[in-house]
Amino acid sequence: MFDDNPGSPWSDGRRAIGANQTIKLIRTKKAKIIYLAKDADHAFKTKILSEISRHGTVPVNVAYSSEELGKQNGIDVACAVVAFY
Repeated sequence: MFDDNPGSPWSDGRRAIGANQTIKLIRTKKAKIIYLAKDADHAFKTKILSEISRHGTVPVNVAYSSEELGKQNGIDVACAVVAFY
């Protein structure tokens, strides 16, 4: 499902989980790619995408559910956003 090959964002572990940490990375222009859950609330998605448009461009992947993102990040709860830096 996720690309765990060397060089992929999932293999090196430099990530922030959650809205506040993700927004901080967007505002400081440190985010390299953002995974936004396809089943996240519309207002939540709008908040994250608005931050991206205000502070530059960052690739956004919306292919995975919040359950899949949580599991991939080793947490037992759903995760709506992950930013790699």
